[in-house]
Amino acid sequence: MRQSIINLRLRKGAALLLVLFIAFASILAMLGLFAVMAPRQFAVKGEAVSDRALSMADAGVDRIVQLINTTGMSFSTPVIVEEGQSPPTEQVTKMVIAQLLAGINGGTYNPDTFDDAQFNSINTAVRRYFYNVSTNEYYTLQTGDVASGTIRNLSTDTSTTGGLAVAGSDLSYLTDNLWFELDTNTSYHYVAGTNPDTWDLRVTSYNLATPTVKRTIKAQINRGDITPTSSTTLVTTEQANGNWSERVTTTTKTEHTFSDFSGLYHSKTYFGKYEVTQGMIRSDSDLYMGGWAKDPVFASGTVTDIAIDDGNRSDGRFGVNANDPTQPGGNLGWATSQSPKYATSGYPAAAWGNGTGALTGTSPVRNPLDSNPGMQDVAGDAYYFSGDVTIVFGVDTSVTPNVGRVSFNNGAWLPMPGNGIIYAGGSATVSGTVLGRATVGAGNNINIGGNIVYSQPPRTVENTAIVGTPDSLGLVAKNNIVIPASTYNANRTLQIDAAMMAVTGWFGIDQNASYHSIDTTHPFVGIWNGAQAVYSGGWAPAISSGSQVMGYEEQHTVFDYNLLDYGSPPMYPVSDTYSGLTTVTSLQVVTGSTLQGQLHGLNKTDLTVVNPGDPGYDASRACYKYYYGGKWYYYGPDFDVKTVYESAAQATYSGQSVPLYRVSWKEQIAQPVVP
Repeated sequence: MRQSIINLRLRKGAALLLVLFIAFASILAMLGLFAVMAPRQFAVKGEAVSDRALSMADAGVDRIVQLINTTGMSFSTPVIVEEGQSPPTEQVTKMVIAQLLAGINGGTYNPDTFDDAQFNSINTAVRRYFYNVSTNEYYTLQTGDVASGTIRNLSTDTSTTGGLAVAGSDLSYLTDNLWFELDTNTSYHYVAGTNPDTWDLRVTSYNLATPTVKRTIKAQINRGDITPTSSTTLVTTEQANGNWSERVTTTTKTEHTFSDFSGLYHSKTYFGKYEVTQGMIRSDSDLYMGGWAKDPVFASGTVTDIAIDDGNRSDGRFGVNANDPTQPGGNLGWATSQSPKYATSGYPAAAWGNGTGALTGTSPVRNPLDSNPGMQDVAGDAYYFSGDVTIVFGVDTSVTPNVGRVSFNNGAWLPMPGNGIIYAGGSATVSGTVLGRATVGAGNNINIGGNIVYSQPPRTVENTAIVGTPDSLGLVAKNNIVIPASTYNANRTLQIDAAMMAVTGWFGIDQNASYHSIDTTHPFVGIWNGAQAVYSGGWAPAISSGSQVMGYEEQHTVFDYNLLDYGSPPMYPVSDTYSGLTTVTSLQVVTGSTLQGQLHGLNKTDLTVVNPGDPGYDASRACYKYYYGGKWYYYGPDFDVKTVYESAAQATYSGQSVPLYRVSWKEQIAQPVVP
């Protein structure tokens, strides 16, 4: 069986709850005793300062003695050891004492990582108290320092940040002779076989106005020994001794198209504090990610985490789990330190000229024999228009399975083009329901004539299965992609399922559309499912002017993962003439013997369940996970059942009030307690 660093492992659950209760009860008792501690009253001046300091130090010792004597613990710490071995009496004893000491001295007791270093840290910790002789109130320092930290008033049980001047309402606390500081430490000495045990108490007191006049009391006291017992029980466990896996991200080189990014912008790009991006984002200039980027972002300039709509604060978050501290994900520093990175600066600019090439090929006129043909060259005669055209997509439900259709200028329904290409030398107005795969190219603008939706919804959640042949529509305009005023007026909610590209222009609202008052309860909503590639930032789907807005004030930009995993629309332009980077995450079996030794033998109760739909779930290899060494490791559904006899050690500090007495008492002149 696997053993911990001290050859024991805590049973979690009830034991941990008792640990927390005892530690909490100890600190409340300690602070409560000091809240009512009131040394005899006399003026604080001249030699009386020294006398008062000695009196307070002596009273502090008495109160700690009272606390240890009356707290009384009845606490058990079950540990699992190898069959046939004796329980570690000394270590179990220290674990019980550490709980009481954490309440007296301060410090953190953690049964899961307990060792001698943790015990020594608690054993030597110092707690600082402050007493006001005029108000007869005690305070304690919780965090920081006395000048600016958090101070707790023990009489009122309130905490105030800003140091003693604020908490005690006394700006002259360092000079007016009203304040004493008490520094306390209680230590426990374990010597196997001794009876009784030994506690050393030290308290140093001084007036803050005369810190060089310190009086220190040291007392040594005894109380009954810890009583260890042991028993043997039959324990059945389910152990994860099979193959463990880890999620490994590998980087491969491939050619990107403009539809591989949920947003690809030639100009400087800004995302506000409340914007969330899904799918890769890329800018040929600087990228200000002030919102939450769930997927990697790239910039030819610099990626920053600045939100310009929130006073240029660093609000940016990166990674799909950036809101969960137990999961990978975080700030810009985290994003730039990953391999591969979640935020990359200095990324090469996209080749926007490829958009023109995809539209017209080598020749500016239609030429089916062009050596490097574009959309205008390969579009069939029924799907080519030299000027403007209105295009409506539809679904023929009279046949099984249903088939996609397309109509031009309100004409008859035609089959979807065999090669998927439709081209207009002028402007194209597009709307309807798309069943199939097609790209509309336009030598001028593409106007959105209404909702454009797929018959099968886009795949907007990563790692979900691809169903059949996904629908896909490319909209490639030489100039702009425009939401006309008529479409805007008729569609308070507008949805576009498409990969859109404005080769030399912008995607936005008709500049002649009207403004409306922002309505937070019933806003104009734009849903852009797919991808956007926009050359110019000169216009946008929403233009604000004070409390007025032209366009869609609520926008949802969501990537369609079918574009990345299944393929871009027909003849969609290539964004990079070089090889770009694509990351693939997969589960790989853990092979290192040291790491296997840490993971094998873990009980099923130690693991976290991974449910279907959770990131990383795999029915055969990743039903459970365990966090170790800064990352998650995954385990499948099969466990080894092990039944063994194991010894359990228990240490109990008697719950009865035990007479406690001072073994020695003396004033120390040269050895004050130092915080």
